[in-house]
Amino acid sequence: MASEARPFITVDQYLDIESAVDGGYRSEYENGIVVPIGSSSDRHSAITLNLAAMFHNKLRGNRNCRAYSQNMLVEAGSQMYYPDLFVVCGETKLRPGRSNVIQNPLLIIEALSPSTERRDRGIRFHNFQLIESFMEYLLVSSDTLLVEQFIRQGKTNDWQLLSHRDPLLSVPLVSLQGIEIALPDLYERVEWD
Repeated sequence: MASEARPFITVDQYLDIESAVDGGYRSEYENGIVVPIGSSSDRHSAITLNLAAMFHNKLRGNRNCRAYSQNMLVEAGSQMYYPDLFVVCGETKLRPGRSNVIQNPLLIIEALSPSTERRDRGIRFHNFQLIESFMEYLLVSSDTLLVEQFIRQGKTNDWQLLSHRDPLLSVPLVSLQGIEIALPDLYERVEWD
């Protein structure tokens, strides 16, 4: 049986559809195609909640940088994504006419799940690299204690990978000097099988 072709839509058509949806259904936009976002696991939810709490506390009082959760879109070229968490420093650049589409993240963090890991490591990371302000990418495993930290090297598109596995240590962020993510706090209340 042949698979049914998905209709091509423009970015503006996608944004109109996405803004009209109330609540439960979310999707992303890649190459003219609407890509549905599935539900998350208990571990994924715990990690993203821990991230939001950590960044809320770490950036409290910082008037220059702000964290955003998975309810805001990031525009990467002509693609639209809902990262689990991202940070903007300086003036937030919005897509003209859209208050929920941000164009200048500095740091993006994704909690990996079996349904998203391939895209998070592949096409999403590739497209995020089109964003000039984007300097650091963290992939947080929900299957084992592991944080992979990708750091842009200067203004080039070369990236350094650091893997963090020690449950007693922290991940020092290069894009946000003086801020670290403590792995025990990141994985707090995450139930392992």
